[in-house]
Amino acid sequence: MAYQKLHYIAVIVISSDVCILQIGPGIVYLMFDSFFGSGVFIQSLIPVEPMVQKLVHNIYVHWAVPNFIAKFFMLGEAIQV
Repeated sequence: MAYQKLHYIAVIVISSDVCILQIGPGIVYLMFDSFFGSGVFIQSLIPVEPMVQKLVHNIYVHWAVPNFIAKFFMLGEAIQV
């Protein structure tokens, strides 16, 4: 199990705290707390057949976070992969 904690400040002065927890080779939790609210990304890597894998992204955010913000975070995460 690997654990890492980051503090991120963007160019447009948005601060964000991120905790990353990797459990084995197939599951990663990215817990974040930002100006918009808090949430968790869950990435899981599922083997389908030899040399073929499926990467699944899930995001769970606080109920007060607007839906378009969560979708924007998900898009940003998908583009980075």
